[in-house]
Amino acid sequence: MRSVRLKRAAQLLEKSQLTVAEIAYEVGFNNPKYFSKYFKLEYHVLPSQWGLQGT
Repeated sequence: MRSVRLKRAAQLLEKSQLTVAEIAYEVGFNNPKYFSKYFKLEYHVLPSQWGLQGT
């Protein structure tokens, strides 16, 4: 379930102008720090740097 939310978050990071915190709440995480931790475990990069890589 978490991986589905993280995948959706990755899409939002690429396509929207929302902040990392806003995206974390949007996909169902209650804490942006917790979201960032699991995003990094899944994708090996911080969510704030996801769109910068062009991935």
